[in-house]
Amino acid sequence: MTEFIELHKAGSPTNPDLYWLDIKPYRIAELFFEKHQVKVSNQLVKRVLKTLGYAYRKRTKQLATGSYARRDGQFNIIWSIILLMNLKNSAWRRLLSTS
Repeated sequence: MTEFIELHKAGSPTNPDLYWLDIKPYRIAELFFEKHQVKVSNQLVKRVLKTLGYAYRKRTKQLATGSYARRDGQFNIIWSIILLMNLKNSAWRRLLSTS
């Protein structure tokens, strides 16, 4: 079952020790039965998830909720850095191709 759970896990980009599932335990039990033809109870799934340190977390789409006066400036800085990196990479490629 742990291999099955690993396929459906998600994690925090800022905390490598924080994982969760976006599938409820009853659905995990159903999917496990469909794949392996072995019935497991919701309670067993919950215990396994708790033992492994997982929790259920609903999928959400985060939208910008506020505004920032210098938002455009931030994007200008980002695009400038991207442009500089691309120019630097193309200059290195030209230099290496002539060697």
